[in-house]
Amino acid sequence: MILGKRYKTLIFIVAFAINVGIMPTVVSYAAVTQVTETIPLLGGNNEVVAYYYGDEMSYYITDDTGEEIIEYSTECNPYRISSKNDYYYAGPRSMFTQTDNDTLLTVDTEEIVPQDQVDFSIQQIDQNGKALAEAYEDEKNNEFTKKADSLIQGIKVLESGKLKYATKKYDYNPDGRCGSVALAITYRYYNDHVDEAYVAKDYETSDGKALIKLLTNKYLGKATDYDKLQKGGSKYLSDRKTKTKLTNKTGLNSKEVYSTIKGKIKANRPLVVGLTGHKKYGDHWVVGTGYKKIKKSGKIRSYIIVNDGWGNTNININLKYVDGCVRVTKS
Repeated sequence: MILGKRYKTLIFIVAFAINVGIMPTVVSYAAVTQVTETIPLLGGNNEVVAYYYGDEMSYYITDDTGEEIIEYSTECNPYRISSKNDYYYAGPRSMFTQTDNDTLLTVDTEEIVPQDQVDFSIQQIDQNGKALAEAYEDEKNNEFTKKADSLIQGIKVLESGKLKYATKKYDYNPDGRCGSVALAITYRYYNDHVDEAYVAKDYETSDGKALIKLLTNKYLGKATDYDKLQKGGSKYLSDRKTKTKLTNKTGLNSKEVYSTIKGKIKANRPLVVGLTGHKKYGDHWVVGTGYKKIKKSGKIRSYIIVNDGWGNTNININLKYVDGCVRVTKS
């Protein structure tokens, strides 16, 4: 994995969360965390880009405006940081401290990363964010802290589910072949847990490169739309004699998309999910591995849990960024 790819992420990531704890099927709770530490997180230009709130066992991070929760966990805290140090933030699970002028230390994994491989692509702080940051720094004004604390109150998980088994963390994508990566992860899951006809033995490599290259070179090409993915992926399944094909689900409303993805996950079947206009991923193919619906501040929000094809799993994507899905069905 190229470190630059893992950490190349825009700061303005909104409307999705990562739950790094164990996700139960149905949970109701009044408050996620009792905040004991509030710490501003910095971007590459040393300006505040996010805020961390946490205790020993739980935490959440909001964007610089305090309006959106970027990531959180109700059951474990991989950071447990102290206000004594400066911390830099480049999106979910990408928090760093400075070790010297050239390298950064990843807080949760203690991995040393060259500073020039971390993308803090932020040109300016939103004016609202500046005002909130100034309010935080003023000890006499606790309005920001009150506002941010209130974000987490009353969050309830209405429903959730995930695949029975973990998906492969394939991330070989040197040239925009995310469709091949997503299909390779999906087909490998089917091969390991449904039917061994999906992937030939020679292509069952740990890094997935052989299968990804095969799908790209013979069936899909590099950049793919729904039509190319469906046709190329179905041709592969036909050649493997799986008696299955790929079926597209596009042009649906949000409820229909969520229902389709939920149905496949409940049947223990992953599927390829199309993202569009996402703040971090842009237009991108990922693998759906779970679903979650929460209620926050009286509003219901739906998320699809995905393997992002960049080596990361259990990523929560707000449903508003999902424009369809491609699933394996009987031929």
